[in-house]
Amino acid sequence: MKKKTKPKQKPKCVIYTRFSPRRNAGESESCEVQEAYCRRHAGRRGMEVKAVHHDKAVSGKEEDRPNLWGSIDELRKGDVLVCWKWDRLARNVYLTECIKRAVAKQGARIEVVEGDVEGDGPEQEMIRQVLAAFAEYERKVVSARTKYAMKYHQSNGRRVGRFAPYGVQAGPEQRREADPRRKGAGSSCSH
Repeated sequence: MKKKTKPKQKPKCVIYTRFSPRRNAGESESCEVQEAYCRRHAGRRGMEVKAVHHDKAVSGKEEDRPNLWGSIDELRKGDVLVCWKWDRLARNVYLTECIKRAVAKQGARIEVVEGDVEGDGPEQEMIRQVLAAFAEYERKVVSARTKYAMKYHQSNGRRVGRFAPYGVQAGPEQRREADPRRKGAGSSCSH
């Protein structure tokens, strides 16, 4: 008598997407675009998508991302966490390693659609760590450039941020000017 073999199950995957904070975060379709590419990747690999998690307007340096950890919690042995690029998972070398270890602890693995190297040998692992280091470096460069640009605009009287300081209002071209409704406010404190 022949043994009945179970039909081979499709591998399952969980998709994770993220984009960084930005002014138009409510209008951004970045997560949806990433998801479409991840779904296409899963389809080509014959994977069934069992869940999708988005972190919208969250920095890659942040550890506190319930949707990231929720996607990892959903993984089971043999599953795959699919992400658009490594820097969508994290922009911090230490956090990247923590995520990889948490996924491995679940008996799963990570596949990225864009910018990965094939294989799991020591050389490929080193290349992934170098890519994570560059992602962290890029985040820090962008942050520094943004900070200096904001300071420059502030020093030239341009409003930076959502609210003008007390006693000041935004005039034409978002320049700061005294608010006539707040007499004495916004002027120098020295008499």
